[in-house]
Amino acid sequence: MASRRLDDKRIRFDAAPHRYYVRQDGRQLPGTHRVLRQAGMMDVTYFTEDTASRGTAIHRGCELIGRRPKAADGWGDLDQTSVEPVILPFLERYRGALARHQITVLATERLVAEPLLTAATLLDAWVEIDGQAGPLEIKSGVRVPSDRYQLAAQMTMTHSIVGWMLYLQDAHPRPVPLMGTAYLSARQIWNICLTLFHRRVDDGDTSCWHDRPGDDGFHIGRYGSRSA
Repeated sequence: MASRRLDDKRIRFDAAPHRYYVRQDGRQLPGTHRVLRQAGMMDVTYFTEDTASRGTAIHRGCELIGRRPKAADGWGDLDQTSVEPVILPFLERYRGALARHQITVLATERLVAEPLLTAATLLDAWVEIDGQAGPLEIKSGVRVPSDRYQLAAQMTMTHSIVGWMLYLQDAHPRPVPLMGTAYLSARQIWNICLTLFHRRVDDGDTSCWHDRPGDDGFHIGRYGSRSA
């Protein structure tokens, strides 16, 4: 079950345009951002070229740190000398949060999908906190309600009972859990948005696939790996 949940072989990921496809028939699947934006449940006004570039860099740095989180200096596979000064504080806060809250990174950037192949996404990280495993959604921007819906989608795709959001803009980030009735509520909203998306597709609305700011995540960053 674990390998199925965290690396869904039914899906192919095209990193350059950040798109998801079903291997068997080649059809495109929407990512969580696309589904939520099309339903009007994601505020994309704060998505600018600068914030996208910053988010790309931060997520790439977190991925490299998470590849070898038990490295003696806490930097994992990241060569911190390759990081711009404006990005480094976010990564220092991420590294500090892992240590302070005893967050064990089990995997990074894993491809997961809805059971019926109706949507897919890449997990920022799969972690263990206080003996429970689940997805960790790393956020470098402002808090918005759609954060919960996005995490609820990841939890549904991985059959998780808990997930966490980590806001790196905070001076001392802590994992914010989503579970219980809060998760059930967020999952209902996600399911409605997903249903609406595919209803539009079934009705022949091709605008669902037009790229807009904020759609379907970030592209791969450019930071160096110490193990490359």
